[in-house]
Amino acid sequence: MHAFFKPVIFIFVLACIFYYIFVNSNTLEITTESYTNASGMPSQRTVYLYHWDRFGDYIKNTPERIKKAFGGS
Repeated sequence: MHAFFKPVIFIFVLACIFYYIFVNSNTLEITTESYTNASGMPSQRTVYLYHWDRFGDYIKNTPERIKKAFGGS
């Protein structure tokens, strides 16, 4: 295997795991706000809030989710 291939696959797998946890933990909260700008035109803006505590809690609760998945109580 080429020396370049293994590190790239490793980084790709880590990025996929991070993305999976990021999405399933609801770390990103997206809200849309309507407002009237200075010229009187109605506008909208999107606000992104990151809840990193949810990300950490999701990782901490992984053993409990694994137990539930395999039929534990």
